[in-house]
Amino acid sequence: MQTNTQTRKVLLIKHSKGWDVDRVNRWADNRGHVVDRCYPADGDPFPKASDYDGVVVFGGAMSANDCEEKPWLLNELSFIQDCLDSHCKFFGICLGAQLLARVLGAKVCEPDCGTSEVGFYPLQPVGDSQFLKPGDTMLQWHREGFELPKNANLLASSEAFPNQAFELPGGHFGVQFHPEVNPDSLRIWHSRIPAEKYPWLTPELRQEHLQICEESDARITQWTEALLDDWIS
Repeated sequence: MQTNTQTRKVLLIKHSKGWDVDRVNRWADNRGHVVDRCYPADGDPFPKASDYDGVVVFGGAMSANDCEEKPWLLNELSFIQDCLDSHCKFFGICLGAQLLARVLGAKVCEPDCGTSEVGFYPLQPVGDSQFLKPGDTMLQWHREGFELPKNANLLASSEAFPNQAFELPGGHFGVQFHPEVNPDSLRIWHSRIPAEKYPWLTPELRQEHLQICEESDARITQWTEALLDDWIS
């Protein structure tokens, strides 16, 4: 993958505020891209997709199926369709990938076994994919997964959730894992997760997650920035 030096206009869509220290935000700032931000859960309207070279939709605590409880999700699904219909490239992370899958007619649901992934898990490339190296670990934080959409190229898999990353014609991506979460953003996530609501997320487990995040920071940052450079170019 080659580093892109041309300035692009990028829209970053997040479902909560106050953690714009992640790898995607830093990549966009470091590359000098023009960045707009949208927070639909807080009432922000969606702009025109065709005004952007690329759109990144991040994760969130809600489900891609929560459209009745959160009607703004219907607007987000329509906006993602607009991205696919325009020249704008789309990159979905976790909830963003699940919303993309829904737009393409694929199901989003919990696995029959009830398994979830929270923490760092190894991934495997699929077929001759060079998307990542066998056994590379990435942060996961989800209970639902997505079916592989029609005409999508599966890029990566894990033991519990076989559909971890896919690419669509036109250079659109969806990833189930969280390449954007660096140590700074993980600390913010942990500070927002109350111990009484998530008793299984013990201080020891939080520290283990943070330690792995710090140890893998350089590798995942390099991987993420190379992928985003290739995607936006």
